[in-house]
Amino acid sequence: MARLAHLARRSIRWFADSRRVGSPVAPTVALSVQESWHWEGMAVQDRLHAIRVLARFDALMPGAPDAVRRGVLLHDVGKNVSRLGFLRRVAATVLGPVRPSWRTYLDHERIGAELLRCAGSEDATWRLVRGDADPAVLRALRLADDE
Repeated sequence: MARLAHLARRSIRWFADSRRVGSPVAPTVALSVQESWHWEGMAVQDRLHAIRVLARFDALMPGAPDAVRRGVLLHDVGKNVSRLGFLRRVAATVLGPVRPSWRTYLDHERIGAELLRCAGSEDATWRLVRGDADPAVLRALRLADDE
């Protein structure tokens, strides 16, 4: 039940963010040219979410290295590949991997990590996106991501 409430809150936020006009403010961490390209390819709602997650993460782990902070900022970059809109994202999350594009969406961490690894991101960045990082850092990311 808590998971369903979390998904409902996130869906409402994502929908509200879709009504925003303009691009979100630039992230507070420097990205490489390739990382910036992936960042700009993210949906506006995902970028707004990522900025909020980074702010919460920074409060939980002040002084984290920039490579880790980039991983936090780009933790959902793999969602770009599925090209799903709001309703299909909700359906994929609730119903699971029924369609290939939904499987892609649900596998966004592995896909995002591979995108960043191929883009030359630091190991700490792409490994965090993949979920292969220090347990304390992963825990802080999950807490920050659980809005």
